[in-house]
Amino acid sequence: MLQCENYSDLEIILGSYEEFVIGYKPLKAEDGMVTLSQSFANHSHRASVRCVASGGKFMASGGADDNIQLYDMKLRKEMGVLMHHDKTVTCVAFAGTSHLISGSENGDLAIWRTGNWQCEKILTAHKDGGVTSIAVHPSGKLCLTVGRDQTLKTWNLVKGRSAYTTNLHAQGEDLSFSESGEHYAVLKLMKGGAQFSVDVYNIEVAGVVYSVVPESRPSSITFLKGDLIAIGTDTGSVEIHKISKKSCVCKFKTKSSRIRKIGAVQFSSGEAWLVTAASNGEICIYSFKKISDKEDLGSPKLIGSVSAGCRPTCMALVIAPVDAVKPKVKAEEAEKKVLVPFEKKVTNKRGTVTVELEDSDEEDRKPAKVQKLSNKKKQVQKKQTDNVKGKGRKPKKNRNNVKNRNSK
Repeated sequence: MLQCENYSDLEIILGSYEEFVIGYKPLKAEDGMVTLSQSFANHSHRASVRCVASGGKFMASGGADDNIQLYDMKLRKEMGVLMHHDKTVTCVAFAGTSHLISGSENGDLAIWRTGNWQCEKILTAHKDGGVTSIAVHPSGKLCLTVGRDQTLKTWNLVKGRSAYTTNLHAQGEDLSFSESGEHYAVLKLMKGGAQFSVDVYNIEVAGVVYSVVPESRPSSITFLKGDLIAIGTDTGSVEIHKISKKSCVCKFKTKSSRIRKIGAVQFSSGEAWLVTAASNGEICIYSFKKISDKEDLGSPKLIGSVSAGCRPTCMALVIAPVDAVKPKVKAEEAEKKVLVPFEKKVTNKRGTVTVELEDSDEEDRKPAKVQKLSNKKKQVQKKQTDNVKGKGRKPKKNRNNVKNRNSK
């Protein structure tokens, strides 16, 4: 669970099918409600964005264009692009602030050093179907990956090699570590999604200590404080389970019909937010007064929502670095800013370049075009008049004269 001092330091980052990376800043009102205002929009990708993650002042996004875009969240500028992968980049995760780990559909796992962004290691993780999710331990010494080959792999990041492989007998879709690193959870799908479960493992014994079968198909998981885990489903409901009690302690229905991604953050005041991003573009914030192992959660309160105007594919909660450049946002324009309507999807094909002319350039070209057309028209008129007068016609040969000359 992400820890944050103040809500003003938080930023919600979305990736979308419409190739955009979008940021939203929460603005809290006096009545306790929150307004989400768009802080930036970036269109560096040339295909759908599949994953986004942050570490320190860096942020990275991977897409179906096989590229990883890098951003400096302190200066709020693009840093460059990493182009090692030759297939869709499906997941990215930071190991502290020193390394970035990326996985793709070709099954490779790339480890990059932040700063100079050199690729230090290429590991073959999941050959059949590629990597679907990455989770890094809070210590930064190991990470987990799942793929469509129905295996769970544990990686030793200190030595840069695989520690061991676990056969899940199911396709892993999502991974999450607890705040202490004692537990990790795997979202499993069997028989094409007809059967599903969320299994919680103990890292010491690497065995399942609690298995959850939600009422509907799960889509995203995240750990809260202690041994609490939240599960978002395709029907728009959220279930919160307590591992030690092996029971569901809270369940509520969101505004959306299908949850795409969920995330959690706790502030220094004790208040905790559960953020959901739905497939219809709805972003909702649900507030818990306090999350504790000893006290009941109570019922969450919806304190803010906004329609992003696009179809989210991934989400990350980012804490602004110290002395970061503040984005220019206006609370009154939060509801007016719609990035990409569903009816007008941006389709910029790969390999093409679109050049837009300013109004002044278009006006400069208009007289030249008119002059060219008028000159052409004058040439046609002159040709017609010459033909009428007989100047433009070539004289016909008299065949009789030719025959007479030949005979003489």
